[in-house]
Amino acid sequence: MKTTLTISASISPQILFFESDIVIDYVDVTKAYDQDDDLGKRIHVGAELRPTNLQFFALRAGINQGYPTFGASLDFNILKIDYAYYIEEVGAYAGQWDDERHMLQVTLGF
Repeated sequence: MKTTLTISASISPQILFFESDIVIDYVDVTKAYDQDDDLGKRIHVGAELRPTNLQFFALRAGINQGYPTFGASLDFNILKIDYAYYIEEVGAYAGQWDDERHMLQVTLGF
């Protein structure tokens, strides 16, 4: 597998009554995968909002390879439930062949 370089930047501002994380990634800056040179497939942007008085709840939204993403989580100490909706580009360039996905994860930890 070829070595790749990803550049990421993030900030965590307080927005009104929410704590937040905002992240942007540029994947494979050096274009090590020569069969895939579409800029749209390399950009990922995401944000998470958590109400300051409800730290167990989070909402997420973003862009994955040019497609919208959404999600939410509930974290009750030993029980965590995460849901995500996203679209993965499986074609050679953004917009060619999308694959819609849903993910539900339930974690029980002691």
